[in-house]
Amino acid sequence: MGRQHDFDFPRFVSGTIIAGCICLSLFGPLMSLAQLPPAEKASDDAVEDRSDLVPLELRYRDPKTYPAGTKRSIIIGDFKCGSDGTVFLPMMDDSTPWLNAVEHPGQGVDREHGFVVTALSPSGSVVRFLPGKIPGLRKFVPELRYFVSPSRVYTLEMAEIYDESDPQKTLGRAHLIFIFDYKGTQQGVIRLDPDLNAVNIAAFASGDLLVVSVNKWNQTTRLLILDSKGRRMDELSLFDEDYMQKLQPSVKEKKADPEANERASRQLALSKWAPFGDNLLLAPTAAQLPLIEVNENGIARTTTANLPRGVVIGALLASNDKVYHVLAGHLKPDDPQATGAGPPGAPGATFISDEIDDINPGDGTLLRRINFAHGLSPACAQDESYTFMTPREDDGKLQLIHGTVIH
Repeated sequence: MGRQHDFDFPRFVSGTIIAGCICLSLFGPLMSLAQLPPAEKASDDAVEDRSDLVPLELRYRDPKTYPAGTKRSIIIGDFKCGSDGTVFLPMMDDSTPWLNAVEHPGQGVDREHGFVVTALSPSGSVVRFLPGKIPGLRKFVPELRYFVSPSRVYTLEMAEIYDESDPQKTLGRAHLIFIFDYKGTQQGVIRLDPDLNAVNIAAFASGDLLVVSVNKWNQTTRLLILDSKGRRMDELSLFDEDYMQKLQPSVKEKKADPEANERASRQLALSKWAPFGDNLLLAPTAAQLPLIEVNENGIARTTTANLPRGVVIGALLASNDKVYHVLAGHLKPDDPQATGAGPPGAPGATFISDEIDDINPGDGTLLRRINFAHGLSPACAQDESYTFMTPREDDGKLQLIHGTVIH
């Protein structure tokens, strides 16, 4: 879909409806879930299968309801957790204006009624992160990629460049990173160089930024380190030959799906990032690939998660303990005839979340499995406590629910 309106629905997002709102998943990077390749089969010499590890149950507190959300809201299922327990998510309060704009392309939707990164604080307040006005730029469109550090919120936006002396003259587009504190106050903005096609962002504890850029012509991925002012400091060489080889589709897959090679590159480019101490943790989703812990000099550690056969990682859960917490599940092959599936004959699968798994960063051992109630969306983990988001069934108001492990 072209960018015809002041706000356009982001590319490559697929969705499912849950009680109280429309909830969209971004676990499938830069592609719809219907386009994801099937999970790689575990080899016969794989490490110990701990599927017999008994899943633990949770005891839930009463939900905390927030003054945000209706049954017309759209929520992106890309939840992040702040250092103070604040839960972040991209959402559109009321989808009615956007749906009208889709049906009537001449109508625009102002930025405030589009997708906005929204925070649900422990105190019960709701904070929204909207970009301020910048001379020479207009029509801000969220790229729906954002990152939360222990003290800052970073959002990736696209904007139209125009000539201030001749507002009718459009000069192109620019990628920007907006920097906020947890209260929603804008602390800065970085305009990325025109040669960067930013598809994801992250930030180190130092305040330096990591920008993932994809060359759409040759499908190469670059990871650049920028300082807090946006100046280039370094470029990481992250993906070694062995790692990239695991992503490459087979000859048979290429014949069946000409876009398989392109998807492999995109899957890697838009994998999940989460803070992990002073480092960043990278998880390529929906594929059995290693978790990679990165510092500003490159790879600090790679860990193959020893998940049960056929289980894949769908998301990372933010935490400040010393364990990798992942949302795990399996890929269910799509029925091309089913509503919401990809085009007939398109290969792919839908991610079905089953449990939260705790992984030992040292050897990838599955430490424990956590069951959670149907309808809850995991947001963050801390020791034996887990935070979930769910809309209230009767009116769509957003709720946070905390669960602790039952021993």
